[in-house]
Amino acid sequence: MRSSYYIYYKVKPHAAVEIRAAVEELQRTLLARAGVPGRLLCRQDGPETWMEVYENVPDPDSFQAVMDSELERLHIDDLLGSESPRRTEVFRPL
Repeated sequence: MRSSYYIYYKVKPHAAVEIRAAVEELQRTLLARAGVPGRLLCRQDGPETWMEVYENVPDPDSFQAVMDSELERLHIDDLLGSESPRRTEVFRPL
């Protein structure tokens, strides 16, 4: 069953350029290796809150394995810092 991933976190302004570059690389890799395009959004009333969106993921286990590997390789959690962890919500159709 297909799933959609919504991942959000806060970005400190001084780290925004580096984090954006890492997330864009993550999304390129997810498209190449898992076939899933991603979108990067920021909150309209709080641009320090970012959200990655990956919809209609056909194989969530494979997608998550690629995601985990790339997060480690790109050190995205380190860039965000412990005070702003990535929060992931996964939804499926009813």
